[in-house]
Amino acid sequence: MVDIAVRRARAADADTVTDIMNAAFMHDPVSAWLLPDLEDRACLHPGLMRLYLELGLEQGEVYLTDGGLGATIWFPVQPDDQDDPAFAERAIRHLGRYGERLETFLQLVGKHHPMTEPHWHLHFICVLPSHQGRSIGTALLRDRFRHLDAEGHPSYLESSSVRSAALYAREGYQHQAPMTTADGGLTLFPMWRRPAASPMG
Repeated sequence: MVDIAVRRARAADADTVTDIMNAAFMHDPVSAWLLPDLEDRACLHPGLMRLYLELGLEQGEVYLTDGGLGATIWFPVQPDDQDDPAFAERAIRHLGRYGERLETFLQLVGKHHPMTEPHWHLHFICVLPSHQGRSIGTALLRDRFRHLDAEGHPSYLESSSVRSAALYAREGYQHQAPMTTADGGLTLFPMWRRPAASPMG
């Protein structure tokens, strides 16, 4: 795999990361279900990505490849954590007539999110469409795994496709029971990763 440098993103990187997220997820199954009308999605999607990016900078950790080709947003999770109602309200309000869909989505993922032990939630991993398939996503994952494994932290994610889930499985994530919206229009594949044992462990 080509050596790809990854660094912690800062507030000055907000526009770059938002652009990556918007491009990478514009046609993702989650975005397509939340915003089924393409014209509305083109208008509303960038702002939704920006809200999540700002939340990541404030409450989590955001990582960016040199050259601005890919990024991840991770959130630390404790068993007694509660969802941020202020963020949910802002995001739902931003989506206007699609707000109920986002509320349904948030309730679905919240219901299935395992809360039995501390872990890191990989909320977003994104690569510019023009550079997908070049191991950038793998580099972003492995950069964080070096730290998570050394510190003994598990991690969790919800994959939006079988193809993406296969990538995560190769990196040590194990499938949990899938979750599906009541209308059957969206299925997510939750996955959990135990920290890998160190060579000296």
